[in-house]
Amino acid sequence: MKRQSVTIHPSSGRLTVDFTVDADAQTCLIEFGHSFTLRLEEHDANQLREALHNAVRELCITRRDTTDLCGKKFAIAEEDFVQQGIDAREASRRQKQMKGTTTAPSWDPNDPSNW
Repeated sequence: MKRQSVTIHPSSGRLTVDFTVDADAQTCLIEFGHSFTLRLEEHDANQLREALHNAVRELCITRRDTTDLCGKKFAIAEEDFVQQGIDAREASRRQKQMKGTTTAPSWDPNDPSNW
């Protein structure tokens, strides 16, 4: 039997969740303190893991914050990333189109060669 504990902090207070894997019975026992216990087979435990993963992912997407190297948090909109990508692609495209071409000299009406 393999056992692992995690301490979580829901709004009701601190809670220790114990996970015990019984390889012989092919089950996972999840104990939420002394109040609630789940005994799950691999398929059901995987469904619970996937649902929990999706919920956490949704929370992260909703929060949409990042932290810089100094620990300062700032929000970045997805539209900003998309626009920066579009701008970079267009600049690259213009640069490729201009490759091998020369620029026309600027017109100077005071230049004697233009008289």
